[in-house]
Order: sequence, then structure tokens, then C-alpha cells
Amino acid sequence: MSRHAAAIGVLALAVWSGSCLAQDTLLVVHKLDNSLGFYDAVKGELLAAVPTGAKPHEFALSMDQKFAFVTNYGADTYTETQPGGNTISVIDLRRRQNAGEIALAEYRRPHGIERG
Repeated sequence: MSRHAAAIGVLALAVWSGSCLAQDTLLVVHKLDNSLGFYDAVKGELLAAVPTGAKPHEFALSMDQKFAFVTNYGADTYTETQPGGNTISVIDLRRRQNAGEIALAEYRRPHGIERG
């Protein structure tokens, strides 16, 4: 993915220096690429991109910072008429892979996720 596409797709990000990584890492939601990107926070280089559900919107880290919970909004804008997404992707930050999904049943377009 190009830097331009990454910049357009940024909706949520955090600098993460958790114990799972040896370097500071910038986590970026790629709305246009349906993924969570891991970037070198100093060089700005993409290190990995992990697939998420459709149109990821934002994320929150687990209390132990081992997982990211990414909301899969499923639509480009709030004005679209389709139902939108109804899942949250669970990303294993250490392994840099999708560890599963949380199904939200009839609840659609998850938004406003935060760590408790």
C-alpha cells in the first residue's frame, strides 16, 4: 500500500511501545485496505499489515497491550444506507495476526470503542 493510501485510510492510531515489540511502533487503521498497520514510529516504514473486517474504523488496546480490538464499521460514511459491519477484529500484537472476531449480532457499525 502506498504512503498516500495509508494517509487517506488513517482513522485511528496510537504509538505503542508495549513489551511485545523491541521498538516504538505506530498502529494505524487502514480503512481503505481493511487492515491494521504496524509502522516504525521513527522511520515511518510499514512493518506489517494485518487483515481486519470491512472498513475498520478505530481500535482500543487490551489492558495488557497484547491485543488490539478493531471496530469493523463496514461503511465509508454514516450516511450510507446499507446495514454496515457488526464485528470487532481481535489482533494479536505480538504475532501480528488476526486472532479472531467478536460477533455483535444485530448491533451494527461499532463506534466509540475504548479501554475500560
